[in-house]
Amino acid sequence: MKICLCADIYYNIGVAETVYQYSVAAKKMGIDFVVSGFVDNRAKDKLPLIGPPEKWDGEGEQMDGEEYPLTPENVKDVDLFVFYFDNGNFYDRDQYPGELEKLLSILPRERAIVIDADGKYNQTLSHEGDSNHASQRAGENWRHTFKSISDDIYQTTLVPINPNVKPFLFWGYKEPEGDREEKEFDLLYLGSNWHRMKKLQDFLDNFDSLRIQFPKISVWGKNWTTPDKYWPDATKPDMSYFRQKDIDLKEYTTKFGEFTRILSKSRFSPILIRPILSYMQMITPRMLETFASGTIPILTSDFEYGKQIYGEASKKLFLKEDSREKLLDMHNNEFRYREATEEVRKNLRDNHSYESRLKKLVAITGDKK
Repeated sequence: MKICLCADIYYNIGVAETVYQYSVAAKKMGIDFVVSGFVDNRAKDKLPLIGPPEKWDGEGEQMDGEEYPLTPENVKDVDLFVFYFDNGNFYDRDQYPGELEKLLSILPRERAIVIDADGKYNQTLSHEGDSNHASQRAGENWRHTFKSISDDIYQTTLVPINPNVKPFLFWGYKEPEGDREEKEFDLLYLGSNWHRMKKLQDFLDNFDSLRIQFPKISVWGKNWTTPDKYWPDATKPDMSYFRQKDIDLKEYTTKFGEFTRILSKSRFSPILIRPILSYMQMITPRMLETFASGTIPILTSDFEYGKQIYGEASKKLFLKEDSREKLLDMHNNEFRYREATEEVRKNLRDNHSYESRLKKLVAITGDKK
């Protein structure tokens, strides 16, 4: 069996680590797994690429890579094409006219599926100032792209809003090999500021009277000190807040395979979800990687749907109405919460491995024949 995953892959953002883990699991299972799309030069040596590249003519660090396109020759022996999309539509009919038609001229559409990781196939939705589409036209273009590629649209949720969408979590669970890092932080949030500033503030306010118990609190990630020039409203930081709360702040972009290693240095870490993804009950890689790191995750009320993948033990990790008392108990009885975390980790190992995801793709391939 041969599976081709089609996506844009950068070394330090997006789906790179997930695709790498798929390739490792596929090799163990005897599945021929290849990658097509734009691939950052720093990631290409780690991935099984479909064929000869075309030189990419983009500018800037994120464009330092090459395109590994589908061709009339290399599509012939592929059993399933998995088109993965998150924030970027690289077949948008307005931004990239002709690219979709070029793809469709060689793609065996009956052998293709779409993985929609950001709920782009849904109608335009808004929640707490966040939206799944930049505009109505953008939403129309997303749906046009997906429907043109395949009739089979999957989203990374167990409860799709759109009745024409099927659930497939896509992300897999993999614990890093080797010993975990020594603890350096009492609490570390590692992630980007994409509609998360208020969520982070609401969470950190709970620690105002607990700094003796949690003296070393840090926030690492992108756009916590400066906004993104293309998306300033989604990434507006509040430096005065961090100074006032005496929160250590580090503008940082995680590199390939680095997330779990860094997070393992912290006793506790929250899982904070951008509002629109929480509204659509989407699963993200961080929801699995945080547990894989070995930290004790702290879960918030907007993530109640996480219990569906974590199991009963995860209930102990959710903040209650009296968040301060819950956090104090987490500090005083850390071993109990570490036991609950280990129960969740066992459930994730047993039911959400990359091998289990590949078995799902094999089953989808069989259904499409």
